[in-house]
Amino acid sequence: MPNATMHLSIPCAASTLFAIKPIDNRSGTSTSSSDFGLGFVNGNKRLGEFYLTAQNMLADGVSAQPIASMDGGSNWHADMSWELGTLWGAGAMDDATTLLPSRLLVIDLDVGTTIARADQFDLSDEVAIDGSGTLEVLYL
Repeated sequence: MPNATMHLSIPCAASTLFAIKPIDNRSGTSTSSSDFGLGFVNGNKRLGEFYLTAQNMLADGVSAQPIASMDGGSNWHADMSWELGTLWGAGAMDDATTLLPSRLLVIDLDVGTTIARADQFDLSDEVAIDGSGTLEVLYL
């Protein structure tokens, strides 16, 4: 499937430290533990996954880099391919270890999709792609 781009803006009343927490609304249906699920086919077969890649990030109009934390926000590292189980945020272009406070964070999210091998499914009927995720803003 072709990738799609979604535009995400997070405005705050004042410059604030915050992170983004990904939630898979189809938990347990992904073919990968680090990506969002697309639902089940034929009762209990996992259809596939979708994943988000952060691009063109601006924090208060200044270029920023995508960063992630695997320990609840204590330590940060550069990471464009954000995964479930991590917190996501914006870091300065020259410092991927510190979360930037911002008043307006703007991100292009590249959405990629992977479908599992079709030979494991009965595709005699139409199959719905049922992926769903939530991006929760956590104020730190």
